[in-house]
Amino acid sequence: MLIAFVLSWLIPYFIGLRTYVLVAWLPFYLLAGLLVPNIAKVTVPPTLEDAESVTRRSVLRRNVGLFVSLWMYWGFFIFLNGVLSATVEGRHAFFGYLSGPLGWFDPAFVVGSETAFIRVLAIVLANTFICAVCLFPLTMIFQAAFRRSHITQLGINRSEKDQDEDET
Repeated sequence: MLIAFVLSWLIPYFIGLRTYVLVAWLPFYLLAGLLVPNIAKVTVPPTLEDAESVTRRSVLRRNVGLFVSLWMYWGFFIFLNGVLSATVEGRHAFFGYLSGPLGWFDPAFVVGSETAFIRVLAIVLANTFICAVCLFPLTMIFQAAFRRSHITQLGINRSEKDQDEDET
């Protein structure tokens, strides 16, 4: 995701769409989101998990891991978008990214140039947490909708009946 995000900002910038980078990154992100995972699977193959192993992660542990990763990705997304828009539009755009989405509804969550660092950190944590809470159910729905098979077993299992037939 990080590589796709960086490529989606750099490609429009280097092909000459510097003034439209804030809009042009979205189609390039979708394209990179389709290509980067396939290239990553070839270069760094995923590890296989034994379906019958007792050391498999529980559903709760997987969901907590998913929520924390959504929270961290969203925090990285807000910070990186804020930095990139600050280079193009100015410092006020960075504060705007740090303030949303809770800053749209409550002025207590708006970040300004005079806001203390610890308060900025608390506002960013609250904003990213709210975004992760909203995205988590959607992610669970998409995972359930696009899951083809829960477990894919590789190999051939021979039943005892087949083994008895081989012995006679």
